[in-house]
Amino acid sequence: MRRLSAYFWQRVLLRLLAAVGIWGGALMVLSFAKSPAFWPQTVGIPVFVVGVVGTLVVFAPMAWSRNAEELDGFTTLNGYARNLEQRDPYSGSVIREAGAPFLDSATFKALIAESKKAVRGAR
Repeated sequence: MRRLSAYFWQRVLLRLLAAVGIWGGALMVLSFAKSPAFWPQTVGIPVFVVGVVGTLVVFAPMAWSRNAEELDGFTTLNGYARNLEQRDPYSGSVIREAGAPFLDSATFKALIAESKKAVRGAR
Protein backbone atom coordinates (compact mmCIF):
# COMPACT_ATOMS: atom_id res chain seq x y z
CA MET A 1 0.00 0.00 0.00
CA ARG A 2 1.30 3.43 -0.97
CA ARG A 3 1.48 6.06 1.76
CA LEU A 4 -0.45 9.28 1.33
CA SER A 5 1.66 12.20 0.14
CA ALA A 6 2.38 15.39 2.02
CA TYR A 7 0.47 17.18 -0.76
CA PHE A 8 -2.66 15.19 0.14
CA TRP A 9 -2.36 16.03 3.83
CA GLN A 10 -1.67 19.69 3.02
CA ARG A 11 -4.91 19.88 0.98
CA VAL A 12 -6.89 18.24 3.82
CA LEU A 13 -5.35 20.62 6.35
CA LEU A 14 -6.13 23.70 4.25
CA ARG A 15 -9.76 22.62 3.85
CA LEU A 16 -10.09 22.02 7.57
CA LEU A 17 -8.54 25.40 8.36
CA ALA A 18 -10.98 27.09 5.99
CA ALA A 19 -13.94 25.32 7.58
CA VAL A 20 -12.77 26.18 11.11
CA GLY A 21 -12.26 29.81 10.08
CA ILE A 22 -15.72 30.07 8.52
CA TRP A 23 -17.32 28.37 11.52
CA GLY A 24 -15.42 30.65 13.90
CA GLY A 25 -16.60 33.70 11.95
CA ALA A 26 -20.19 32.43 12.08
CA LEU A 27 -19.87 31.96 15.84
CA MET A 28 -18.54 35.47 16.21
CA VAL A 29 -21.49 36.91 14.28
CA LEU A 30 -23.95 34.77 16.25
CA SER A 31 -22.46 35.93 19.52
CA PHE A 32 -23.34 39.53 18.61
CA ALA A 33 -26.73 38.73 17.07
CA LYS A 34 -29.82 38.26 19.16
CA SER A 35 -30.00 34.48 18.89
CA PRO A 36 -30.96 31.97 21.52
CA ALA A 37 -28.08 31.85 23.97
CA PHE A 38 -28.00 28.06 24.13
CA TRP A 39 -27.22 27.56 20.40
CA PRO A 40 -23.65 28.93 20.29
CA GLN A 41 -22.81 27.34 23.63
CA THR A 42 -24.30 23.89 23.12
CA VAL A 43 -23.64 23.41 19.41
CA GLY A 44 -21.34 26.08 18.02
CA ILE A 45 -18.45 26.05 20.45
CA PRO A 46 -18.15 22.23 20.69
CA VAL A 47 -18.16 21.94 16.88
CA PHE A 48 -15.51 24.68 16.70
CA VAL A 49 -13.35 22.89 19.28
CA VAL A 50 -13.72 19.58 17.39
CA GLY A 51 -12.64 21.40 14.20
CA VAL A 52 -9.56 22.84 15.88
CA VAL A 53 -8.63 19.47 17.37
CA GLY A 54 -9.22 17.82 13.98
CA THR A 55 -6.90 20.35 12.36
CA LEU A 56 -4.19 19.56 14.91
CA VAL A 57 -4.71 15.82 14.38
CA VAL A 58 -4.36 16.20 10.59
CA PHE A 59 -1.21 18.29 11.01
CA ALA A 60 0.66 15.29 12.48
CA PRO A 61 0.30 12.95 9.44
CA MET A 62 1.17 15.86 7.16
CA ALA A 63 4.39 16.46 9.09
CA TRP A 64 5.19 12.73 9.12
CA SER A 65 4.60 12.41 5.37
CA ARG A 66 6.68 15.51 4.67
CA ASN A 67 9.54 14.18 6.80
CA ALA A 68 9.33 10.71 5.23
CA GLU A 69 9.47 12.27 1.77
CA GLU A 70 12.49 14.34 2.78
CA LEU A 71 14.26 11.21 4.02
CA ASP A 72 13.49 9.55 0.68
CA GLY A 73 15.00 12.55 -1.14
CA PHE A 74 11.92 14.17 -2.68
CA THR A 75 8.91 16.36 -1.92
CA THR A 76 5.37 16.58 -3.29
CA LEU A 77 4.82 20.11 -1.97
CA ASN A 78 5.25 23.04 -4.32
CA GLY A 79 7.57 25.77 -3.05
CA TYR A 80 9.13 23.60 -0.36
CA ALA A 81 12.73 22.32 -0.12
CA ARG A 82 14.51 23.53 -3.24
CA ASN A 83 17.32 21.03 -2.60
CA LEU A 84 14.94 18.07 -3.15
CA GLU A 85 13.42 16.88 -6.39
CA GLN A 86 9.71 17.53 -6.63
CA ARG A 87 7.48 14.65 -7.61
CA ASP A 88 3.93 14.57 -8.81
CA PRO A 89 1.76 13.50 -5.84
CA TYR A 90 -0.45 11.28 -8.03
CA SER A 91 1.92 9.58 -10.49
CA GLY A 92 5.20 9.89 -8.60
CA SER A 93 7.04 11.21 -11.67
CA VAL A 94 9.64 13.95 -11.26
CA ILE A 95 8.26 17.38 -12.20
CA ARG A 96 11.17 19.53 -10.90
CA GLU A 97 14.79 18.50 -10.46
CA ALA A 98 16.61 19.24 -7.21
CA GLY A 99 18.06 22.75 -7.21
CA ALA A 100 15.86 23.96 -10.07
CA PRO A 101 13.63 27.00 -9.51
CA PHE A 102 10.23 26.33 -7.94
CA LEU A 103 7.29 25.85 -10.29
CA ASP A 104 4.91 28.78 -10.49
CA SER A 105 1.44 28.14 -9.10
CA ALA A 106 -0.33 27.99 -12.48
CA THR A 107 2.13 25.47 -13.92
CA PHE A 108 1.92 23.30 -10.81
CA LYS A 109 -1.90 23.32 -10.86
CA ALA A 110 -1.92 22.41 -14.56
CA LEU A 111 0.50 19.50 -14.02
CA ILE A 112 -1.57 18.23 -11.07
CA ALA A 113 -4.81 18.45 -13.05
CA GLU A 114 -3.30 16.49 -15.97
CA SER A 115 -1.82 13.90 -13.64
CA LYS A 116 -5.10 13.48 -11.76
CA LYS A 117 -6.96 12.89 -15.04
CA ALA A 118 -4.37 10.37 -16.21
CA VAL A 119 -4.40 8.42 -12.95
CA ARG A 120 -8.22 8.35 -12.81
CA GLY A 121 -8.39 7.31 -16.47
CA ALA A 122 -6.03 4.40 -15.80
CA ARG A 123 -8.30 2.95 -13.10
